[in-house]
Amino acid sequence: MGDPLDDVTFLTRSAHRVGVLRELADGPRTRTDLVEATGASRVTVGRILSAFADRGWARRDGDTYHVTPTGRLVARDLSRLLDAAAVGQRLRDVVALLPEALDVDVRAFADATVTTADEADPTAPARRYATVMADADSVRVLSRTAKPAAIRHHREAVGDSAQSFAVVHAERSLAAVADDPELAAWLRDIAASGQGEHYRTDRDVPVDLLVADETVVLLLADESGSRPAALETDAEAVREWAVETFEDYRSDAIPVDADALG
Repeated sequence: MGDPLDDVTFLTRSAHRVGVLRELADGPRTRTDLVEATGASRVTVGRILSAFADRGWARRDGDTYHVTPTGRLVARDLSRLLDAAAVGQRLRDVVALLPEALDVDVRAFADATVTTADEADPTAPARRYATVMADADSVRVLSRTAKPAAIRHHREAVGDSAQSFAVVHAERSLAAVADDPELAAWLRDIAASGQGEHYRTDRDVPVDLLVADETVVLLLADESGSRPAALETDAEAVREWAVETFEDYRSDAIPVDADALG
């Protein structure tokens, strides 16, 4: 029995081999089909098909080639690996900031939108978080840190819409608000509007989390505590995790009235 790594190396060293296997995994193909789909020459496709047959990945039936169960398994897992690698490349700097508590496959963020901070616009992630919050009809927030832009936008939104919201504040977030009279006044206005609920938790909150209608925004912080990126997605897997996480924190959080906010 050979080394499975040899087969993996053989496959991944050629984009044409990968392309042929993925095409076959989608259904039977003729050699002409494979040439047109991959851009490889007929001679190259022929060699690939012969090599796949030797490895038990493909079989021939007249002029048509079919993937075998083994070939389909290899194609499926290769696609999963390539998808994960693609997300890792696109979100390289962001993935490192994701909390360990995030129990979601990184591939769920394949279509996520990233708003990053830079010297020219260091508050861009927080402002994007605030904008998504202000535009939603229903908002659920797990607040790890005080966010002036989000609090200001939220205060403006509650008076002009029927927005409903629930916020679970980490103790550190409420403490930071209490230290800023303007933020404290804004948050009291929000709480006093009667449009939502405020809670406090003494549990560790790993990330600033927003569920705004069908959209999830994670406001990610680096080791220094600055927030260099907002990760925004409507992927169902992320939304399910976000809602479950929020409800878990709310389940044992303590309600806070308006007078206690600052």
